Amino acid sequence: MAFNIDGGDNPCKIECVWLGDLECSEDRGRPSGEGMATRIPAKTSDAAAGQSPAQAIMVTRLAPAMQRAKLVERDSLLRALDGAASARLIKLEAAAGYGKTTLLTQWRDRLMAGGVKAAWLSLDEEDDSAGALVANLGYAFQRAGVAVPEEVTAASAPNESDARHRLQRLLNALADYGQPLALILDEFERLSPPVVQAVIAPLIKWAPDNLVTAIGSRERLSLPVAALRARGLVFELKAADLRFRADEIGRLFDCRLSRADLSSVEANTEGWPVAVQLLRSWWENNKHQHQALSGLQSATSDIAEYLSEQVLSFVPEKLRQHLREVSVLDTLSEGAIEFITGRNGLLAQILAVDILRPFLTGVDQDVGLYRLHPILQTVLAGEFNLLPVDRRLALQRSAAQWYARGGQLTRAVRCALDAGDGDLAGVIIENAGGVQIWIRQGMSRTKAVDAYLSEPLLDRFPRLRLLHALVLAKEGRLSVARQNFEKARDATGDFTTLAGGGNLIALRQDSLVVESTLLVNECQPPGDAYLAAFEDTLRGVAGDDHIYQGYWRTFLCISRHQRGLFDKASEAAHEAIDHYRQFHLPHGEFFNHLHLGTINFAQGLPTAAEAAYNRARHMAATQFPDDQTKATLINALQAELAYEQNLIPKAQRRAQLAISRTRKSEAWYDIYAAEFITAIMIALEQEGFDAAAAVIDTARLEASARQARGLMPLLDATRASCLALSGMIAQAADVLRYSPFDLAELTEWQAERTWREREAIMVAYIRVAARDLSFHIPVERLEQSLRRLWALRHVRSAIRISAAMAVYYAAHGDVMMAYQHLSAAVRASTTTGYVRAFHEEAALFRPLLAEWLAEAASASEREVKHHAKAVLASLSLTHADDVHRPALTAREVDMLRQLNSGQSDKEIARALDLSQNTVKFHLKNLYLKLHAANRLEAVQKGRDLGLIS
Repeated sequence: MAFNIDGGDNPCKIECVWLGDLECSEDRGRPSGEGMATRIPAKTSDAAAGQSPAQAIMVTRLAPAMQRAKLVERDSLLRALDGAASARLIKLEAAAGYGKTTLLTQWRDRLMAGGVKAAWLSLDEEDDSAGALVANLGYAFQRAGVAVPEEVTAASAPNESDARHRLQRLLNALADYGQPLALILDEFERLSPPVVQAVIAPLIKWAPDNLVTAIGSRERLSLPVAALRARGLVFELKAADLRFRADEIGRLFDCRLSRADLSSVEANTEGWPVAVQLLRSWWENNKHQHQALSGLQSATSDIAEYLSEQVLSFVPEKLRQHLREVSVLDTLSEGAIEFITGRNGLLAQILAVDILRPFLTGVDQDVGLYRLHPILQTVLAGEFNLLPVDRRLALQRSAAQWYARGGQLTRAVRCALDAGDGDLAGVIIENAGGVQIWIRQGMSRTKAVDAYLSEPLLDRFPRLRLLHALVLAKEGRLSVARQNFEKARDATGDFTTLAGGGNLIALRQDSLVVESTLLVNECQPPGDAYLAAFEDTLRGVAGDDHIYQGYWRTFLCISRHQRGLFDKASEAAHEAIDHYRQFHLPHGEFFNHLHLGTINFAQGLPTAAEAAYNRARHMAATQFPDDQTKATLINALQAELAYEQNLIPKAQRRAQLAISRTRKSEAWYDIYAAEFITAIMIALEQEGFDAAAAVIDTARLEASARQARGLMPLLDATRASCLALSGMIAQAADVLRYSPFDLAELTEWQAERTWREREAIMVAYIRVAARDLSFHIPVERLEQSLRRLWALRHVRSAIRISAAMAVYYAAHGDVMMAYQHLSAAVRASTTTGYVRAFHEEAALFRPLLAEWLAEAASASEREVKHHAKAVLASLSLTHADDVHRPALTAREVDMLRQLNSGQSDKEIARALDLSQNTVKFHLKNLYLKLHAANRLEAVQKGRDLGLIS
């Protein structure tokens, strides 16, 4: 663009070029500012401006320059400036590209729209004398429409005394004007300190009350304003205030960015206005905007070039060399800089450079910790690569050692490998604890470290191979994990030697953790002999170490509870939690809450189980927000609990989530059992045997792929049950005959079976025998086992086996024994809400329950009878849409009756002698079971069920 300004016989031609938010203009040496006005003011004659042609100032300096880039109104900042209009001085101090000119331009437009005359002067080298500056201030006010004495803009170049006199005349004229005025001085850093002291300082000090002066500068102002500040007459905006907020970035991009892209722009620019503006221009010109922000390389290079030219070029070369060296660090502190460079006081030197301050963010200023702006980091990283190779590698090794000392493991390993020093990386990881990293810091951090491990590094460091095997196991890649474990075993002579020396005790500790993890994930609950050997070995190598004692008790807990030793398992879990809390290790504690939840579930304590799962979920959300595998584990266990209480939609949803995600994460026997058995039984009820068989086949394939051989008996027993429930009795009997099940052995409790497997096999045999009277089962042994289950508080198993036995006895004509077992099952389900055993054989339980209620139910057990009636009512319902209505406990029926009477929570609590929190808990379960959104819906559905009238 070109335009002419009258200046004698020859017009002065000025070329203007726009780049985003930048204007490059005639001979200024650098871009003139961050923001340009939206227009060029209308041209006026010299006479109208009170100027003589010889002394005319370029009119383009008396108004903001035009710009073509899209602008965003900085509403909050403009309101702040409006509120500061009564101040004497407004200061905008920030490095290049922070939008000072843009903001001042927008404020000038607002002032003028409100009738306030605003004088603008873009400063340059021509103003660097007192006389010239006063004259140009006069021109600025004349341009704004204020009458200025002619001598203020006289042609002769006055001395300093004359300049002071002319400034006085100017201030008097402004005071005489009487109406609000604003003076805006842009690019203030161009003035030398003497000129500032001679003109600007007295101008601000003696300014009339109707004048506010706004200054935009890249550097700190050398103005004596302490007295004004004390009187509240100074308003300041710095770089932090001028950064774009997320909502402003969104508006600049016309609200067309996805949330992910908006976060990417904000993270890459940190709100630096010129960077956002350049990025926006690049994005606007990209033909594939939906893909544009997935890679910011070309845009970032433009921004980096601007930063290099407009910021780093003004940093002394020696200090810039130091900046290149320290850019190897992600965060800067005096200690870190001295450690890697050997130089003291460098951070203070860097912070003393005004132009750099906006590009250093205080991470923790109390301890003097800072980080570089991402774009500055990028620029310096490019320059770092140009350092001599020896110096660069030495800096990277030193950075690795510094980060290792501070426990910043992934950064340490990255720097060591960047230096090409794999041995240093290996030593750092081993010194950090090897497998202990998982126990101490969780799987996300462990995976981050594992990502750096190459095969040559694993060959040189067997402990790192064990760490790698652990990660593979946690990802569900058990076959490869086992191969790596055995490779480490072979390389160390069964974990007894280390080539080149090393910590054998740590090697043995790591091997125990990985081996036991593999056993658990392969669904092979260890027997007493293995546990004893494990404990002896661990005691010899780990002593009283809280971390390993915590791990040992966790391993002991899962081994015991899977075998049905619930009290001992619970004791081990609580001991493990105590050990982990000694070292503040939430990762280990998390797993023990899952195990405690499983124990409570098996013992018929659903409220305690749900509480344990919720504690685990809270820990996962607060301590490990990036580790999605933990939520997957909880979903599987909560699906099982919801299924047992007949909350089918919840159970189905959580089981599907868990199955879809455990394929790429760790799982163990209880997780597989919870998610797959739940999914199998729901598929059987909703779609029939073929659908259930498909889920069983999927589970078998998954188990085979993971070498989870211990899951197969449970799946085979479940297949037999599904066949029996589907009327395919002969096929069910064949499954049991040809499977390696020994029912007699199970009933003698000699085999080291899991409680789930024992339950599933017993139930399958009983269900087949109830439908095929010629199929023999050892009834007396089953009765003995069942009595033992009740005595040991294996409530979930006891309910299911008792329910199955009730059907068996009824089929064989022994009504009294049928009623005895049915009574036990119903009584236990009253307090637990475990009713699925009745629903799975609904056709048989409908008449059996009805007869029992009519003939044998104890009149004294009102709560049990209420519960049985509710179960019978839910079994009698048939719905084309397969909506399940679970049985209510007696307490929930009481709640429903109170709701039917229109009672409030407080009135219900008083009537039933409960706390209001307990009332809310029961109402929540009631709504969930009835699929009701509120009280009215619950009452209506209760009436439909016949539970209330």
